[in-house]
Amino acid sequence: MQILYHITPEENLSSIFEHGLIPKIGERSALLGESEMGIYCFRTLVAAEDACGNWLGDCFSEDSRLALLKIKFAGTTLSPSAAGFETIVKAMISASCIEVLSRDVLSEVSLLTLDREVQRAVPGRGFSR
Repeated sequence: MQILYHITPEENLSSIFEHGLIPKIGERSALLGESEMGIYCFRTLVAAEDACGNWLGDCFSEDSRLALLKIKFAGTTLSPSAAGFETIVKAMISASCIEVLSRDVLSEVSLLTLDREVQRAVPGRGFSR
């Protein structure tokens, strides 16, 4: 079982839960010069949080609402991205494999508090919600 995290504008959620996540070269991927169709995901919440506080957060206005998705699946082709902190999923991901952890990650103090499974795996981090 793989667990990955994906960040997307909140307005995409209804389409994602109707059609799943579909590999493509999206708006940000095109701006960054990506040439490979895929679903760009983070392997850890730490990497997702770092991206939100840096390059990914810079791609959006301060009033943007970005959703954090947790993806659980098995048997899908994964490739490391050129950047190294992302994984590219090359197959469609069914909506049944996706859970919304936050609808506004830019307002979260720490993304590590959003996933109960991560809380159990990281000693000394209590779940505060």
